[in-house]
Amino acid sequence: MAEGNFAAVRSLFTKDFIGVDAHIQAVDALLINLKHCKLESYELRDLQVRILSADSAMPAYHVVNTFNCGTAEKSERTSNDNNSTTVWVRQAGSSKWQAQAHTEAPAKL
Repeated sequence: MAEGNFAAVRSLFTKDFIGVDAHIQAVDALLINLKHCKLESYELRDLQVRILSADSAMPAYHVVNTFNCGTAEKSERTSNDNNSTTVWVRQAGSSKWQAQAHTEAPAKL
């Protein structure tokens, strides 16, 4: 995200977003971590979607990705193989959807 449009990425999340993986974090903490990373690869597999209400849905999916984080002097490449769920909600009075909650767990132990 260091090279991308940070405001556009921020607009994908609700103000009360919560992420759960190795840590529990609000949207600001998640974005601070992502701001120093560049997504190098992303593969979505086994997508299933559950409609929770007229204004909410929960996709479950397997994702394999690689991030390169840090600085030019000291970068760190991280590869992930996770099963994830994300709760998406439609904002009142609009057609805009935002992520409200996300959780992931390693697909392979």
